[in-house]
Parts: sequence; structure tokens; C-alpha cells
Amino acid sequence: MNNVIMLLLRRLRAPLLVLLFVYAISIGGLVLIPGQDADGNLWYFDFFHAVYFVSYMGSTIGFGEIPYEFTSAQRAWVLICMYMTVIGWLYAVGSILALLQNPVFRNAITEQALASQVKRMNTAFYIVCGYGQTGSLLVRSLARRGIRTIVIDTNPEHLARLELEKDIHDVPHLVGDASMVRHLLEAGLDSSHCHGVIAVTDNDKVNVKIAISAKLLNKKLRVVCRAGTQEAVANLESFDTDRIVNPFNSFADHLVMSIERPSVNRLHTLLGSLPGNPYPRPIHPPHGRWIIVGYGRCGQALERYFREAGMETTVVESNPELAPDGAVVGLGVDAESLKAAGIDSAVGLVAGTDTDANNLSTVVTARKLNPKLYLVARQNFLANRRVFEAANLDLVMDVNRIIVWRVLPYLSTRFLYGFLKQTRHWSEDIAHRLVKQIEGVAGGSTPECWCVSIDESSAFGATALINKGVPLTLGAIERQPWEREIHMPAMALLRVRNGEYTTMPDENDPIEVGDCYLFAGQASAARAQRWLLEDEVELRYLATGERMAASSLGRWVTRKFT
Repeated sequence: MNNVIMLLLRRLRAPLLVLLFVYAISIGGLVLIPGQDADGNLWYFDFFHAVYFVSYMGSTIGFGEIPYEFTSAQRAWVLICMYMTVIGWLYAVGSILALLQNPVFRNAITEQALASQVKRMNTAFYIVCGYGQTGSLLVRSLARRGIRTIVIDTNPEHLARLELEKDIHDVPHLVGDASMVRHLLEAGLDSSHCHGVIAVTDNDKVNVKIAISAKLLNKKLRVVCRAGTQEAVANLESFDTDRIVNPFNSFADHLVMSIERPSVNRLHTLLGSLPGNPYPRPIHPPHGRWIIVGYGRCGQALERYFREAGMETTVVESNPELAPDGAVVGLGVDAESLKAAGIDSAVGLVAGTDTDANNLSTVVTARKLNPKLYLVARQNFLANRRVFEAANLDLVMDVNRIIVWRVLPYLSTRFLYGFLKQTRHWSEDIAHRLVKQIEGVAGGSTPECWCVSIDESSAFGATALINKGVPLTLGAIERQPWEREIHMPAMALLRVRNGEYTTMPDENDPIEVGDCYLFAGQASAARAQRWLLEDEVELRYLATGERMAASSLGRWVTRKFT
């Protein structure tokens, strides 16, 4: 607020002085010029009536001559005052309008409004730096999961789109450079309700600076950062950034995993997707030699992951200086370069250049040359989504959705990211059985994932029961309230006890105070379970089969007469 007031006073100092001078001269003249009352006696304006008259005269309201008709001298002076005050007000109003249109002043107002809004927030939030294609998709996805965000972006047009979004409401935002510490602090970096910072701008250097600043200023925060190069990844790792997302590495890992262990990849896709959506389409890329068109950041990541998996690749690159040894130099959109890359004997092709038109042209040409190819294309812009859908590809690499897919499990559900990391080393058979179990309880749509903590703040009933020595097992809290023979549409994926992770815990394992459990299932089960953990009476029934009266009097009567 101090910045706004200082800027206001600085810019309006000259207009205010002009108005003050005009009004002082006008009032002084009226006080000094003599007039006549109704009886012809000499009369002078007192200071109060002079101020009153000039106030409505200067604002052009005009109540008339008071308290008596003016003399010619007074009317002459009033005539001069009219023009002086009108000119003074025109100058002042023009200065005010110019100030209101001044970008510096408007930014100061916005920053102050954001700071005030942040102070009033009493729920957890994340600061999202960058509201481009990735940022807008991420904010919408977090909003659907009930997670609040504050957005910073340098482009006012991006933030104007934010105000028009139908799916999200009341998202505080600021036009500014998020790499500047001042803007991060204004967005609530030091607030006790701020849980983390997410840097998803298109500039790796800006993202790195945001992540470093956030980590140094508030070490307790979660910091998630987008990185497009290995250099940026290494830089972020040196500052202990909590989550680094390289979309090209992530997609290459996703593609190779779907080839080698499709059930593990299916498990990650199910648990990482937004809940309540239709099941994602299974993908089964073939094992064999692949052609990679484009050897930029995307192509290099794909070639490295394929090589580490022991799979053969052929690269097509238009820049001879960038092309690796053994690569075919060409655009990849023409039949000659694809034939030179051995398209007849390849099993799949990835069009991974920075240009959507070239990628679409490549897959169309490749399909004509080899209709059996598994075709993958990189989509750089969300606006081209309909075109890529019309191309009927086997798999589309959407950089923005990949980043959101990797970030959401880490931000939205505690321990989900840790569970997914552990499942990466599972065998195909174990992952396949778990996928079938999850699909069985999810009810035909992607599952809801939630975490419960066995403590007094979130599970008062369970904690009280355990402290009284009543054995409570995992299976008891997976049963329907009032129907202990019926299982909830949910399953436990992980138990965390004293920092140790146990995947797929047995339902007969006893629950201890301090345990945390990760569940997957239907949203109705999540709501019922949260209620159940607070109800000691229902938990006792589910654990022992013993039905207790809910009130103290009822329990006394039960003990007395049974």
C-alpha cells in the first residue's frame, strides 16, 4: 500500500498543487471583495461561506449567489474563478486518467491487491510460475482436485485468458517476472499456507532461477521445476529441487516402459490420471527397430532411452552438424529420407521435431510407405490437438500433458509419487494383477487416490480405539459402515510406518497410531472412510462385530442389562 500511495502522491503532486493554488486564490478573493446585504449595508464573505461557495461553484453545480446577491465586483471575480477552477479540474482529471492508464501504477495496484488477497487466504496453495500451455493445463487440473493456486506470468494476455476460464474461479494472479524475488514474496512465498512453487515457464534459465530462489528463501517448500535440457536438470539437482520434470525424458521413459513392461506403464497411467475419467486407452508399442525423426531435445532423449533398453534406432536429422553417427541427413517429411532410414524393416516411427506441421507430414508419408508402422508424433501446441486426433496416430506426445501427468501425483496425493517410484521395479505379472484389482474397485473410471493418517487430528475414532487396546486391522477400515461383510470399493496400496514403505499391505495387519495409508478406489469410498475413522462406535463394530450404543447413557444401559 505504501508503494501505491507514494506513486499516487508523486504523480499527482503538480495537479494537486494547481488545484490548491486556484482554490486558495478564489476563496481569498471572495473574502476580501466587499458586498452588500439586503439593506445596502457593507458585507464581507466569512471564510466558511467562501469555501462553501467556491466548492459548488468550482464543481459547476451552481446553487446561486448566497447569502445575498453579489455586487458587480464579486460577480467579476466569480467569473474569473469559474474559468480558473474548470481549467484546474481539467488538468487534474487528465492527470488522474493518465495515471490510471500508466502500466507502472496499474502493476502496483495489482501487486498490492494480490498481497492483500494472499494475506486473507487461509487454505494451502501453490505458486505456479508461467501460465502458458503447460501452466494453464496444470492450474485447471489442480483446481479439479481442489488445490488452490496463485499464478505469475509476464504476459498479460495469458492472464486475461485465466479470467475467462470456465472451469476455475477466483485464482489470484500477477503480471510480473517470477524470477524476481519481490514477485515471489508478493505471491505468498513466505506465507505459512504456501506449500510449494511450480516453475513451468518456457525458459530453462528462468525456471532454474525460480527454483533456486524458492529453495533458498523457504527450504520447507516443495519446489517442482520444468527442465528441457540435461544441463538444467543437473543444475536443479545441485540445489535439491524436489521434483524435476523433463518432458522429453518422461515421454521416452513412458514409451520404452510401455514396450518392455506395459502393465507397469498402465499402472502409472491409471494412478496418475485425473479421477473420474474414462480409462485411458491401453498402448502396446512393438519391440524392434525404431526410426526417430528429429535429433533435438526430444530425439536425443528417445535415442538414449532406446539404447539403454537395448533397442536399435535410426535417426533422421536435417542439420548435419547435429546428426549423430549413422544418422540419415534429411527432413523426414519426404519418402527418400525415410526409405534411406530403412522404413520397410522398422516397427515404429517417432516424429519429434519442434514443428507440428513437419511431424504430421512425416507420419502421413511414413504410413503410405509402411502401413504396419506404429506411429508416434510430438504435439507442440495445444491448439493443434484436433488435427492430431484426426491423424489417427497410435500415440501422441503432448509435452504439456506429460508435464502435468508427472507433476499431479507428486502434488495432489501424499505418498503416491513414492509408491509409483517403487512400482517401477515390479515384475509384469505383479503389476498386471494390481491393475486388474484397481480396475475392479474403480467402477469403470480412473480411480481416486487418497491418503489417511492415523492420528487424533484426522482419525480420532481409530486413535481412541487403538489406545483402549481394541485390535484394529486394515481390513476393518476397508469395510462399509453398518455392513461389515461388504468391502468398500477401495484398496490399500501402501503403508508408511516409521518412515518405512510397505506396498500392498495385508488386510489382517494391525493398525498402529502414526501409520499412514495410501488408498485407491471410488470417491464415495474416500468420503465414507474419512467419516468412519472419526467414529469410534462404528469402528468397534467393524473391528469386533460388537455393536455399542452411541451415547454414554446407552452404553451404561447396555453394560447394566446385558
